[in-house]
Amino acid sequence: MASLIEIKQQNMTFPNNISFDDILISGDSFCACRAFPNDWPRLFAEKITKENAGHRLVRGKGMTGASWWSTRKNIIAEIQSRPVKILICTHTEMQRIPHDEDYGLNSGSAFNIEAYANSKRENKMPIEVLQAAQEYYTHLFCKDYHTWAQQKWFEEIDTLVKMHNIPYVLHLHTFMPWDSKPLHIFKNGITFDKALWPNSDDYRIMNDKPKKTIGRHEVIDANLWEQNPTRNHFTEENNIKFAEILVNAVQDYKNGIKELQL
Repeated sequence: MASLIEIKQQNMTFPNNISFDDILISGDSFCACRAFPNDWPRLFAEKITKENAGHRLVRGKGMTGASWWSTRKNIIAEIQSRPVKILICTHTEMQRIPHDEDYGLNSGSAFNIEAYANSKRENKMPIEVLQAAQEYYTHLFCKDYHTWAQQKWFEEIDTLVKMHNIPYVLHLHTFMPWDSKPLHIFKNGITFDKALWPNSDDYRIMNDKPKKTIGRHEVIDANLWEQNPTRNHFTEENNIKFAEILVNAVQDYKNGIKELQL
């Protein structure tokens, strides 16, 4: 008997019975904001389901600055608790440090200790944790390990999609791989052909801001993130545009690579 994925790939028409509970959106900060009317995860769900979100949030989490390990934990817990018909994942960069509290431990936050300590973010990290992360990147970081581990996650999520018969899957890489390597193309689902960060409004804004060098690392002042009015790294207009791109991708679903026209 053909799986839901195989049936869909035979150009089955888009179903009309998708509910909010059928949609799972998980990843990093590119899908963190979902409560406001023009946040793209909410807009996407409303357009697909033709329902008003009200006080409901789309299933899943966007965890700012956190490792792909946090995304993995969230996706596995969600698909084990209830079937998923549409999965959207924003895959973050490989070098972030896993943490049980889903802290945003990355090569930016570790070297912006003072700014992060004074920030008003939720799930704020203790100074000791940030200092430990800085020591890790300075003395222990192994690029080949992080690259290998993320690749194993990419292989695992392909297996999970097939195992759980998730018929509509959209993969979005948020950063380009290191060493000018090409973006990973997933076997199951649509993989968009461009990374989100270089095409985001925050990138255009931050690229013009002065950076500072701490040790061997050039970083953007974390206080700039507090002052920036974007959500999911996009303006309101581009949140709306991005939601439309994803809705169209589901409605015209075809497994493989798809151009991201941002």
